[in-house]
Amino acid sequence: MAQVVRFHELGGPEVLRLEEITFEDPAPGELRLKVGAIGLNRLEVVYRSGGFGAPNKYPAALGSECAGTVEAIGKGVTGFKVGDRVATIPGFTTLPGFATETKGHECAVYGEEAYVPAEMAVKMPESMSFIDAAAIWMQYSTAYNSMVNVAQLQKGEYVLLTAATSSVGIAAIQIAKSLGAIPICTTRSQTKVAALKAQGVEHVIVTDEQDIPTEVARITDGVGCRVIL
Repeated sequence: MAQVVRFHELGGPEVLRLEEITFEDPAPGELRLKVGAIGLNRLEVVYRSGGFGAPNKYPAALGSECAGTVEAIGKGVTGFKVGDRVATIPGFTTLPGFATETKGHECAVYGEEAYVPAEMAVKMPESMSFIDAAAIWMQYSTAYNSMVNVAQLQKGEYVLLTAATSSVGIAAIQIAKSLGAIPICTTRSQTKVAALKAQGVEHVIVTDEQDIPTEVARITDGVGCRVIL
């Protein structure tokens, strides 16, 4: 038996229940994990609150971001062994309209144990904690895909990053700097400037006090920003 978090009706966090269920051997293509940490995503809050309509069934489960230890391996799965420390890549979900087709168990990670698709799991560096491994995927993949895969941000380019103290914003700063690009960050308040400076950001625009186009033109000597995230 293991405890999991589920809900039987739509609503606020008060509808979440801690329940005990029995975990079996994983189905073909699955891993069963002992969960060390999970990531909380706004998408799941919207789902639990009814933003995507009612779940396909109750009780409903949540989550696709976690890190943990492999406890059992389903048939056909290669590249893993019991005891491996792994993290999951977000992308499998039971949300209505987004549901991942599966012939196995419901894959959701809010709990002490979880079934996950093996193709969405990767081995963790030994030096990385479960908390860090569960926390990095969504924001870094969002920022990387937007700036690198789509916009093809280049070394020496200015990039305008709005909401820069958000988790995606911090990830974007780090990715931009690693590419040799020059981030220009916006925040609404002076109280957040220090946090951005701590990330090594030289150019910060406080939008409650400064005009974004004017400041971008000044910082870039009129060149502007081809890429805005």
